[in-house]
Amino acid sequence: MKNKTKPTYEFVMNSTMADAMAYESKKNEAEYYKDAYKKEKEKNERLEALLDNSSKQIEVLNAVYKKTNEKYEDVPEVEYAERDGEVFREYCIKTLGIPEKQVKSFINASYTDVKRALNWIETMADISGAESKVIFYYAGHGIPNEKDKTAYLIPTDGFPKDITTCFKLSDMYARLGNLKSKSVTVLLDACFSGVKRGSGQALVAARGVAIKPKTEAIPGNMVVFTATSDDETALAYKDKRHGMFTYFLLDHLKKTRGNASFGEMFQVLSTHVKKNSMLENDKLQTPSVNVSASMKPKWKKLQF
Repeated sequence: MKNKTKPTYEFVMNSTMADAMAYESKKNEAEYYKDAYKKEKEKNERLEALLDNSSKQIEVLNAVYKKTNEKYEDVPEVEYAERDGEVFREYCIKTLGIPEKQVKSFINASYTDVKRALNWIETMADISGAESKVIFYYAGHGIPNEKDKTAYLIPTDGFPKDITTCFKLSDMYARLGNLKSKSVTVLLDACFSGVKRGSGQALVAARGVAIKPKTEAIPGNMVVFTATSDDETALAYKDKRHGMFTYFLLDHLKKTRGNASFGEMFQVLSTHVKKNSMLENDKLQTPSVNVSASMKPKWKKLQF
């Protein structure tokens, strides 16, 4: 906490005045520190309230792109996705210390919004060079192509029966992988089995079962954390009004103030998400991590 610089004065006073001024100075100093402590406490309580009370970077570039899709035109909505993104944004700014202008948000993003966001990331990373870091967060629907099982993000204007209206995950990885950045961290609170969050309901009516999507190769300096494995569904944590994956991600960021390693974070996420998905939804949800070849020797020691 930085001490506030206090003004100085010069004047003539007698002993009575000096005693009175000394008393008043101590009183004002005590009030100053009391007020500073109160403000710091309120700041911390605000962060905790965003998570617990809910029943859900270019100094060298720390750039965050946050895309949350809750309300779709042709598929069911994703419970709490908007809230997931809003709170994650707050944590990026308040906990990770990323300047607000370096956090780009899209709520209920269209196909064009996804392309616009990737263009912004590419421009900022190019400006900032090899020491930059990028965080890409997504909460929303994913779906596999039934023909080849490749995974896609579904924009809010996407029509899953026509896969060309969705955004191919490998295309997104290719663009992020071409960045000059020191690291790119992707966080996906989504599943790619073609099933709605938490319900088991197929996103395409004709499909009766979930599909195990193809594992995508990860290029560049990238680490990808995904809410699920194989043909699992990304579940909601209804009591907290969040996605299960996002809730425990935020919880860990809060407890560690963003200073934990990725290896530790993934271990904590895996333990809590698997356990609570069974307790809350009676379904197993297993977070997964996929790492590019260049990051495999060191990803566990990385931090945001």
